[in-house]
Amino acid sequence: MLIEQINLDQPSWNIVGFIDDRENAMAESCLGYPVLSSVLDFVKNPTTNNVVVAIGDPRIRRRVVKTLKVTGCTYPSLVHPSVFVHRTNSIGVGVVIFQGAQVMIDVKLGNHVHLNTQSSVSHESVLSDYATISPGVHVSGNVKLHSGVFLGTGTQVAPGLEIGEGAVVGAGATVVANIEENVVAVGSPARAIKQAEKF
Repeated sequence: MLIEQINLDQPSWNIVGFIDDRENAMAESCLGYPVLSSVLDFVKNPTTNNVVVAIGDPRIRRRVVKTLKVTGCTYPSLVHPSVFVHRTNSIGVGVVIFQGAQVMIDVKLGNHVHLNTQSSVSHESVLSDYATISPGVHVSGNVKLHSGVFLGTGTQVAPGLEIGEGAVVGAGATVVANIEENVVAVGSPARAIKQAEKF
C-alpha cells in the first residue's frame, strides 16, 4: 500500500511482486501482485535489484536481509509523501516510514528501521538498525534505541532514555527508565518480565 501511495504522488516504483516463504504461497497473489518465489529461490534467481523487507519482527527482518546479501540487491527507503523529512535527519537503507508518522529534527534512523502509522520520534533520538516502531508509539527526545528494539503499539518512551539491543516492549507500555538488552518489558511503568531471544 505504501508504494502505491508513493506512486500516486510521484510515479517512482514498479511493483514486481512479493517474496514469501509460506507453503503454497506461489499459488496465491498478494494485493493483486504475484508471489514470485521463496527467499531461497530468489537468492538463486533474483528477479529484481530492489527489495524492501516488510517484516515487522526485527529478528526475522535481519535474517532475511543477511540471506539476501549474496544477491547484491539494494534496499530503497520508502517514505510516505505526507511525511516531512528535515535536512538534519539521516536515514539509512531499507527504512520504511508510513503515513501519519512524524520525525522531528536531528533524528538518526539506521538501516531497515520501520516507523508505523501515527508514530512519532522526537528531536535528537537515534534508532539503530532494525528498530521497529509500531502504530501509535511516541519516542521522546534524546532517546537511544539499540539494534533490533521492538516497541509495541501505543508505547511511550520518556526523554533521554536508552533501550538495549533486542529488547521487546509490550503494547501500551510507558518507558520511564532504561531497559536492558534482550528482555521483554511490559506495563506502566515498563518492567522486564523475562528474557527475549538474543538479537
